[in-house]
Amino acid sequence: MVYDWAKKKSFVEIKTEYPNVEEGNLIKVMLEVKKICKTVKDMAILIGDLALGQRMETVAELLNREIMSTQSLYFT
Repeated sequence: MVYDWAKKKSFVEIKTEYPNVEEGNLIKVMLEVKKICKTVKDMAILIGDLALGQRMETVAELLNREIMSTQSLYFT
């Protein structure tokens, strides 16, 4: 689901493809993946792997669009 979101599928398309997943759970999972990407990026920079850090930053940017970039109850 997160991969589909990063590939620019719409939220409605993803929800149609995975009807048993609640919207809130999908958003929470995407936020967790985004947080993991930030942690991996920080660790990659710490060990000197700038290429991996850049890839993780790109992934985080791909996840941050539409519903993920607006104010929501799911944001910390």
